[in-house]
Amino acid sequence: MTASEVSKPDALPGDLDGKRVTIMGLGRFGGGVAAALHLAERGARLTITDLRTANDLEESIERIHSAGINVDWFLEGHPHEAFSGCEVLVVSPAVPPDNVIVQQCRSRSIQITSETELFVRNNPAYTIAVTGSNGKSTTTRLIGDLLTGHLPTERRVWVGGNIESSLLPEIARIDAHDVVVLELSSFQLHQLRGTGFRPDVAVVTSFTPNHLDWHKDLDHYTSSKHVITASQRPTDTMVLPTELDDWPGTGRCLRFGNSDSGEDGSYVEDGCVVVRFDDHEIAQRVSLSRALRGEHNLRNVAAAIGAASLVIGDDLDVGNTLQSFCGLPHRMQVVAKGRGRCFIDDSSSTTPESTIAALRTVNRPCVLIAGGADKGLDLRLVCEEIAQRTRAFVAIGATADAMSSAVRGAGVETESPVIQACTNFESAFAEAVALSEPGDIVLLSPGCSSYGWFADYRERGDAFAELAGKWCGLQEQIQ
Repeated sequence: MTASEVSKPDALPGDLDGKRVTIMGLGRFGGGVAAALHLAERGARLTITDLRTANDLEESIERIHSAGINVDWFLEGHPHEAFSGCEVLVVSPAVPPDNVIVQQCRSRSIQITSETELFVRNNPAYTIAVTGSNGKSTTTRLIGDLLTGHLPTERRVWVGGNIESSLLPEIARIDAHDVVVLELSSFQLHQLRGTGFRPDVAVVTSFTPNHLDWHKDLDHYTSSKHVITASQRPTDTMVLPTELDDWPGTGRCLRFGNSDSGEDGSYVEDGCVVVRFDDHEIAQRVSLSRALRGEHNLRNVAAAIGAASLVIGDDLDVGNTLQSFCGLPHRMQVVAKGRGRCFIDDSSSTTPESTIAALRTVNRPCVLIAGGADKGLDLRLVCEEIAQRTRAFVAIGATADAMSSAVRGAGVETESPVIQACTNFESAFAEAVALSEPGDIVLLSPGCSSYGWFADYRERGDAFAELAGKWCGLQEQIQ
């Protein structure tokens, strides 16, 4: 039985003809556009509001115009008139839950939903949902690749959610024989509270504090993450790391990790994959692609294999997929080589733990560019790691001063790195190159969100790749 078969009825009535729907937050990566197209097809009268300018949203706006949808636009703010007469409010995941406008709409009994809810309410397929403080995108992509490599072509695999584009535009093509692999952020999971969302398989890659600037506190963040398993039944499955022993849920539990705990689950250790459940065990020798190097990626591999094996069963053969996996953009991606340096873009690193993992992966002297928006996280451990593992550290963004001070005061026995704090990204890159030596890695692994200097981590990574390519004298960056 699929998640959609036991959840509440459709989030919105089938016929929205003439209903006034306001989309709060169009965004640049498809979620708001997908919601607009879906709702317009059902007859809604659309209003779209966003804090960004028309120039910032040019691509999204063009997609809506190209579809011939009539929209009332309110950009560069959320004015009162954008919500007057509103009967349904579709909220972007970027909008905090305590937003005054959302609270006012709730007090007026306006139905509030999200693009993610619109999808999961109507999704008929077997669903593997993935969340985690770190590693969820790589794990999601690996699950999708493993399934695609094993399932017959008539059983299609759909990968989407937080990782890429919305799957909502594809909802009419997805059927009950397909498999949906859906990455979900804590923001999206918070929006699914009370909806009865019940994935067949829930994967939690890791759990550490994150996004405390958006969530009210750690309890709020934690309860949002728990939504992924909250409505599961005993016939559903939770795939959890071995150390996460107090995660709530009634689904059966499969563990994963870098060493075999003896429990049912999936483990990658000493070049061998072990999968054990339902009274049988599969063991295979594996060779991993360079994109999967590092202890953190062994965990991602173990989690992905555990989830995929529930669909594939005894036919599981992971070798080709793991050897050919190319990784995802902005995740330890080599973007340029030249003049004795190697430039690695790890811009998707938005937590201290992910930067620690990146530093433990590099095996050459390193100059690190790190810092960004302040999410209210404890940065002491990552600063200790920076002091131990880098030749030099260039600090950027709102956390630059705090991280610089923490690295200086880390108290490690090794010699602390040279530290520079910069007020713009171009000067940060220039300082990093100046502090590097032939044979070094110049690594962008911020450990913080990009907001303030960039729209998102993608823009930040692209800027790094462009600067690296120019410095190396390349005609184009390494793909």
